[in-house]
Formats: sequence, structure tokens, C-alpha cells
Amino acid sequence: MRLTKIVYGYGLIFEGYDYRGAPIYSEGIDMDNPIQCEIEPFSSQLAGNLYGISAQVTHRLFCNPNQNVSLGKYLYYLDEKYLITSVLEYDRHYEVLINKEAS
Repeated sequence: MRLTKIVYGYGLIFEGYDYRGAPIYSEGIDMDNPIQCEIEPFSSQLAGNLYGISAQVTHRLFCNPNQNVSLGKYLYYLDEKYLITSVLEYDRHYEVLINKEAS
């Protein structure tokens, strides 16, 4: 599978510890763990017809199995934030349905 695009996780990122030893997190793009993928436009109607899934969908993403891809997490691609609405796990790849968040 040709994976020509890169998306990044979006959410809480570990920054370090404060003076009491409590962890400090900030919200942002996780540039340390890029996810190589292929992404294409998709729709909720197609998701229902092809997969029998009722979910809000604007794009479909193909990637290798990755621990950072799970339901309810956010991805960042081309200055836009996407919510993962469904993850279809296969032996060698994931098909991920994502919904573009309003800016």
C-alpha cells in the first residue's frame, strides 16, 4: 500500500513535571509520532452502504496498524482537525473514518 501523506495526533502532550513532581500536559499537535497514510473524501452515506456504520464522516484514511489511532481521538492534517469516528482493523492495515471539525 502506498502511503504518501502524513497526519499527526492531536490532543494532550506530555511537557514535563512541575516543582511538585506532577505531570504537565498541554493541548496541541503531536509532531513526534507522524502517521503515514492515504486519505480520501468519503461520506456518511457511503459508510452506511459499504460498512453498515452510522457515523458522521467526511474522509476515509488508510494506514498501517498504529496504537495512536483509536476511536474518539483527534488527527491533524493540512491545518485541519479531524475526529476519528470509526476504526476498521484488518490484519495489515486500518481503515479509519474521520469527520472534519468545524473551524
